[in-house]
Formats: sequence, structure tokens, C-alpha cells
Amino acid sequence: TGYTSFQKRKRLPFTELLTILSTISKTIAEMHTNGVVHQDIKVKNVLYRKDEQGNVEAKLIDFGHSYRPSKTRATNKSNGHHYGTVRYSSPELLNTESQLPTIFEQRKAEDMYALGCLIYELSYQKPLPWDDDMYVALKDSSVRDERGKLALSIHNEEVEKLLESSRTAPGSILSPQKQLEQICAHLLDSNPKTRFTIAEFQAALEKITSNP
Repeated sequence: TGYTSFQKRKRLPFTELLTILSTISKTIAEMHTNGVVHQDIKVKNVLYRKDEQGNVEAKLIDFGHSYRPSKTRATNKSNGHHYGTVRYSSPELLNTESQLPTIFEQRKAEDMYALGCLIYELSYQKPLPWDDDMYVALKDSSVRDERGKLALSIHNEEVEKLLESSRTAPGSILSPQKQLEQICAHLLDSNPKTRFTIAEFQAALEKITSNP
């Protein structure tokens, strides 16, 4: 079954969440390696179940927005677009000057941002605090600047909270939950140049799963 609304959705056990993330990350990695981007990564596009032995099975679905972006064509205002699910659109779409040089690199970064949104929603069982403002900013040009600034302000404040909650005294070890918060913050980085790639995400996730 797929995930339901926040009101009906049960909180996933942490170990199951890690398994789901590890599984779908393999699909994303394979797509990106093959020059394809998903462009609609979200909670509702993850199918999840347990088999008779209680093992977790997960799939990333709905490839209707997937395509092969140009690896040489430069990004600019004319080829900018919002994400498949507008609320998951990354902040740099409000400022095309901050996008990555090629369309392929930019679209991959958008997928990773959406993965961060997915982790946030599943971890905290609530919608993104900035999603309404992001949606309006990208859909209504008359209030784009105003609502865009508000969305970015709320976004950056929330990401800072994630980083702050995962910071600890030098030499101490972060709990797996705090490590995932840190990963989420790196995926939600408003700068696509420093945002986690799929390889960086998998490496960070591996550290958690190998030492739960």
C-alpha cells in the first residue's frame, strides 16, 4: 500500500524508515547514473509493505515526470520549471541564478531536495512548514517575490533547527535519529552546490544502518 494522509498515517518504526530510504535510494542512484531524473519523489510515490516474515519491502513509483535532461545545455530562466509536486520544488527555482550549470545537474539536485522533503514528512509526521508559500510563489507571479521570500525564510529557519538539534558536544556520538536529521538538513540545503548528492546520501545512510 502507499502512504496515506498525515491524519491516517502511522509513524514508521525508525529501522523500517531506514530500510525504505535505503531501498528507494538505490532506484534514485540507478536513475541518476543512467542519466534519468525522477522529478516527482514524494511520500505518496513510495509503496511499502511487509512480507509474511515481517521483512520490509519498498518501491519508488510513478515515473510520469521522469526524463533524460541535457547534460550539456545550460540552465537559465527559459528552461526553469517547478517540480512534479510543486510544494517539493527546491528554493533555487525562485532564483534561477543560483541553479547548477547544466540542466541534468540541476534536475538531480531537485530530486535530492525532494528526498529531503520526503524524509522530513515521514520523520515528523507533518507537512513541510513552507510548502504553502512555496506553492503560491511558484504558481502566482503577482506575489512571487513576497511569498517566495517568506517560503525561503521559513525553510531556512527549519533547516537550521534540524542542524541545531543534531549538534552535540565535541567527541560525543550522535544518535541514529539525530544523524538522520543531519542528513535531512543536507538534502534540504538551499544551495544546490552543497546539497547532498545521491552518493553522499547513501554513504551517510550506510553509517547509520551499519551502526544502528
